Amino acid sequence: IVESVLKGMGEGSRVGEVQRIAKQAAEAPKRQESIGAKEAFPLPGKAVLAEKRSEAERAEKEFGPESPQARKAKAEFELEKVKRDPSTGLEKKRSYFFDLQEKLKEGKECSAVFIDMAFLKYFDREGGTEVGNDAIKRAAGVLEKAAQEVMDEDKGIDAKVYRFGGDEFSISVSGSASGAEKIKAAIERRSFEAGTVPAG
Repeated sequence: IVESVLKGMGEGSRVGEVQRIAKQAAEAPKRQESIGAKEAFPLPGKAVLAEKRSEAERAEKEFGPESPQARKAKAEFELEKVKRDPSTGLEKKRSYFFDLQEKLKEGKECSAVFIDMAFLKYFDREGGTEVGNDAIKRAAGVLEKAAQEVMDEDKGIDAKVYRFGGDEFSISVSGSASGAEKIKAAIERRSFEAGTVPAG
C-alpha cells in the first residue's frame, strides 16, 4: 500500500483509506510491532546518541568519573541529548535555524521542505500514542532516507532532516537550487508495507 500522509494533501477523499491503514497498524501482530522503525528504517540520529553514551561510559570506566576525559565525553553526550529529539534522534528546530544561518553565511544556495503529518490523528485514534509514536519514527526514517538519496558530496549538496515538534518535520538542502524539488521526488519514491505508516 502506497499512500501519502507526509504531505498532508487531499484529506477529504483519502480519509477512509488512511483510517483503514491506521487500523491495520493498530492491529498488527506484536512480532511485527517489535521490528518497528529500528530495523526497517534505521535512525542515524539515535545511533549518534547511543555512540556518545557509550563513549561517556567508556571514558568514565577507563579514566574515572572526575577525569577530564570523562567530563568531556559526558558533556558531548549531554549536548547531543539537548540537540536531538529523543524519539527520532533528529535534531530539533533550534538546530535547523542555526544550521541554515551558517549555510547562508557560507553563500550556499538553500531550500527547505516542511512536512506536516496531517493524518497522524487517525493512528493515535486507532492504536493510541504507541502506534502514533511508531508512525512518527517511521516517517522520520523515510525522510532520512530521502535526504541521503539527495546528498552528493562531490557536487557539494547536503540535506538534513529536523523534527520541529509534534507531527512537523523539515528537510533543508544546501548547495542546490532545486533542492526542494529533489527532496519531494525522493519522498514520493518511498513507501511502506501494508500495516505500517503510509508514506509518500
